[in-house]
Amino acid sequence: MEIVQRIEADDRISAKHISEVLSLSVRATEKNIKELRYKGILVRHPEYDIDVKLCAFTASEMKEGEHEYEAFKQAN
Repeated sequence: MEIVQRIEADDRISAKHISEVLSLSVRATEKNIKELRYKGILVRHPEYDIDVKLCAFTASEMKEGEHEYEAFKQAN
């Protein structure tokens, strides 16, 4: 969740900058951001074109999202 924390701190932060701070490749960072969007943890703000974190989720909602994501990955 370090990526989410970085985006919360600076909603205009680039994947390149996050990758440098977290010692990840840019591609790995972009992939993680994509997964966070798919799981509904990050959403794109339509007016400002930035990622924003959604409010709190219950544990069961998070598990449900993980199961849906795993099914999506297996199908693709």
